[in-house]
Amino acid sequence: ISEFTLQNHKMMLLDPTIMKHKDFQHTRETVLADATDVACAEVVHTTNRYHWRLVGQRYDVMSWAPDKRNYHDIKGALNRDYTRKFPTSLRPGETWIAEVLLEKLPLILPEVTLFMSANDMSNMPYAHLMGWIQNPSKGDSNFTHTLKEVMVSHNPPVITVFNVKEYGR
Repeated sequence: ISEFTLQNHKMMLLDPTIMKHKDFQHTRETVLADATDVACAEVVHTTNRYHWRLVGQRYDVMSWAPDKRNYHDIKGALNRDYTRKFPTSLRPGETWIAEVLLEKLPLILPEVTLFMSANDMSNMPYAHLMGWIQNPSKGDSNFTHTLKEVMVSHNPPVITVFNVKEYGR
């Protein structure tokens, strides 16, 4: 019994989760004629990226695993332009941001320290702020915080909060 390789990488069947993935369905239906199994060989395997070559198809498949790092602990994960602490570093013309946000902030994002960019937002139609909120502790999850983006509109006064989540690359 011999072992087939492609440039010193063992041939294997493409992972069933990749075969069933919605982004792979078009290729599977058109190029692979609804094949149930597809032979492939690993090209590169890094910490979070997998790269396979489909044997005889002239197609490569790349898949990314979720990043397991806790971004809150990584220096520079929060945009480095956001250095001004809200509300202590507001300029005189930026009081409209505090008027819209200050009363609601403890209700929407309790115990969150928000940061603003160094740019003067006195005459801007909206302000963009960022900060971390602590996640409820869940068993084995190493994600202790979620990054929040807060958009504050001047007229009409509106607060919009976004969870920043990584998706794809």
